[in-house]
Amino acid sequence: MVFILFLGACTQQPKGLQTEISEPIELKDSEDPMVRDRVMNHGTHFQSDRLLPREGIFIQNVNQNISIRLINYLGNVREVFVTFIGEYNVEGVPNLAPNRTYRLTIENGHVALYEGANKLREGPTLTFIPKQNNEIHQIRINNRPYIGNMQFTIENSFLRPINTLPVEEYLKGVVPHEMPASWAIEALKVQAIAARTYAMSHGNRIIDDSINFQVYAGLSTHPNSTRAVIETTGQVLQHKDRLALTVYSSSNGGITESNANIWGGASLPYLLVKEDPYDPVHPWSFQFKKVQIDLSDKDIYQPGSWWQNTREVDETISNNIKSWLGRNGYPNSEIKIYQIPHLAFREERTSGERVIRGDLSIQFFVRAGNSYVLNEDGSLRVHTLELKNTTAQLIRSIIGINLIRTFLVDKVTDEGLSNIVSGRGFGHGVGMSQWGAKRMADNGSGYRDILQFYYPGTALVTLQTNEPTNLVPEIPIEIVLVINSSQATVNGKSIQLLEAPFIRNDRTLVPLRFVSEQLGADVSWDSSTLDITITTSNKKLILRGGSRTVSVNARNTTIDVAPEIIRGTTFVPLRFVSEQIGAQVKWHENTRSIVITN
Repeated sequence: MVFILFLGACTQQPKGLQTEISEPIELKDSEDPMVRDRVMNHGTHFQSDRLLPREGIFIQNVNQNISIRLINYLGNVREVFVTFIGEYNVEGVPNLAPNRTYRLTIENGHVALYEGANKLREGPTLTFIPKQNNEIHQIRINNRPYIGNMQFTIENSFLRPINTLPVEEYLKGVVPHEMPASWAIEALKVQAIAARTYAMSHGNRIIDDSINFQVYAGLSTHPNSTRAVIETTGQVLQHKDRLALTVYSSSNGGITESNANIWGGASLPYLLVKEDPYDPVHPWSFQFKKVQIDLSDKDIYQPGSWWQNTREVDETISNNIKSWLGRNGYPNSEIKIYQIPHLAFREERTSGERVIRGDLSIQFFVRAGNSYVLNEDGSLRVHTLELKNTTAQLIRSIIGINLIRTFLVDKVTDEGLSNIVSGRGFGHGVGMSQWGAKRMADNGSGYRDILQFYYPGTALVTLQTNEPTNLVPEIPIEIVLVINSSQATVNGKSIQLLEAPFIRNDRTLVPLRFVSEQLGADVSWDSSTLDITITTSNKKLILRGGSRTVSVNARNTTIDVAPEIIRGTTFVPLRFVSEQIGAQVKWHENTRSIVITN
């Protein structure tokens, strides 16, 4: 759908004020639930409109990873500062010093890593990998701690971190930011299960840390919510053996809504319309003046004499409108809202009593740079946004989801000089009401009963919890190899090698499978392609004998010396062990020995 914004004539203008009809501007419809309401709401647990996952995915293993673009906390920046707790590596720079500040910046289209004035590494992306995914190993970005892998890439000329970590660890940073951690544990368990199912329903899709999906704040956790995550580990809601669509909002205003009424598509039997006796309703209202800027004492031929010192009467609604206009036809412009002469919703309602369509009229002035948009006679032009019988969702996006908190609008009262809009609830009203879950928990209901009330007919199941292969065993490993000796030791125990390590052209080469497996990685060889695959907890390496190209997590990189196969044993340069497998390597000249540790 495309909306046309006409810069047209308005009615009842002050004497001398006129408008001109210009060419229409096509505005992209922002009503698609996948792109709607891009307004962050920092500091609240109760945002309601989110991007929808794919209902119906079936996942058996709860130990999957999830990747999150960090946009909510950082915004758009070209430089960040990072510090490390525990052990982190970045390709080419193993063992980054803990508690030391590094700088990441954009240089010549690459991400560059600096320690002071010393550039350590640069590339299209830089990925920091911890020794293990736990709180012992943290990366702090501008002082906020995270665990797991952290990839920095360039997105629209800005640095964009992408955090990859296990779903269960991710949830610990989600639940206390979607529901107050002071609430009853049974309500927090409901939130944990809904958030887990919602997150896993996105499959391998990269999500973000904002209300577009779920608010995620890294290691900003709370003991109560962490307990709720741990005590429900792996528990998700399914419908017909597939993950359910566990959407939720703050308050449904006393009546739940159908997913089909809000987002279209087929109606899901567990997301139905029904009265909710537990939701505290949360009535809301706001009032705004129809005339935002009084022109009776202002010269419309000399806007520069009053523009800078003039503010709209109601700044919240005016700023929301200006923000929307800036995204829809007026980028890089300064806008003043002159009037909001008309706002109304049509009588037609959904089965959940939500408004569907309405009318909105807005008049405004524009300054682009230092130039005001004027009429031919030199007077300030009035631009008019006139929407007739448009969707309630578009109106809510323009006026602001912080004002029109829900589509459960009871009435719009015309007071002559102003309008009063009133309604109930906060959010779309589909699925769980967070406040309703709180009241049920406070009244003694368990989390299973609460889930069945808000997602009736779904099944609570526990997914498998197979532990993934971990590169780093819990017991420290020390491997000692001696040049030209087939005798090695691992933690003091003597082991016979099939082939001895050797030095050629000033390069030390060591047996790949032996070293990798001792460090806890899985190694496989494909006899048809001659590919060797090394799988760790956070890397998948694919290399071939005779080739210097190595695939690292599906991205090709070049190593300094190609792997060499001697009598069935694959040898790699010692630098490959330190840079790609992430082990620590020390060379002892007096004994011509190599010590490899994890």
